Amino acid sequence: MSATKRGCSAGEAMREQIRQAIGTLTMRRGVPPTNRELCEALGGKSTGHLGHHLRIMREKGEIEHDPRKARSIRLVGTHSGLDDYEALAAERDALRAENASLRAQFAARQSERAATG
Repeated sequence: MSATKRGCSAGEAMREQIRQAIGTLTMRRGVPPTNRELCEALGGKSTGHLGHHLRIMREKGEIEHDPRKARSIRLVGTHSGLDDYEALAAERDALRAENASLRAQFAARQSERAATG
């Protein structure tokens, strides 16, 4: 179903894609994306096209962004996704701990095999 059929304009749908991309890229890399990284994540949109939507989002208070600075795009308020970020960070930490435990078990088994074989 297209964005206009769901009751929102194509521009609003694009800005939702931008919000999701900002959140995803920020969580993945630990830093906000550059305009070019954001354009690439959105399928190669032009930086001018992106800049237009970022300006609208900044005026609406959905993001903080200084166009003169790299990596200055940040989601604010209800669009920040902090709950999602914190949940993902906790999951990441749990997976890291599990991975470390499995590596230790593997190393112990390898040592046992080397000692007996």
